[in-house]
Amino acid sequence: MVSIIGRLDISFIKIKKPQALQYTLPKLKQKVDYVIDNIDISELDDNQKIKLLQIGIQYIVPRLKHTSNDDNWIEQPIFPTHVDIITRDDNDEWAHDVRPLKQVN
Repeated sequence: MVSIIGRLDISFIKIKKPQALQYTLPKLKQKVDYVIDNIDISELDDNQKIKLLQIGIQYIVPRLKHTSNDDNWIEQPIFPTHVDIITRDDNDEWAHDVRPLKQVN
């Protein structure tokens, strides 16, 4: 349904979000490209240059993804079944004892 008030077309109000993005993103990209092309870096102070780098790098550098090359990694249970008690003996040496946890029924 297209509503017209005088010569003003308000049909864009009924456009769903993905359709609206289809029309606005190219225009926005064009405006951003124009602004970036016309920035005179020689007139920026150091703080402005750093801020420009911070913003630009977010869109240029890919995000880091967690990867592990450790083949010795062993999956541990969420709920431990044993506890490792570490103490010092009379000779100032470290000693440890592994004991099972008591099960609560």
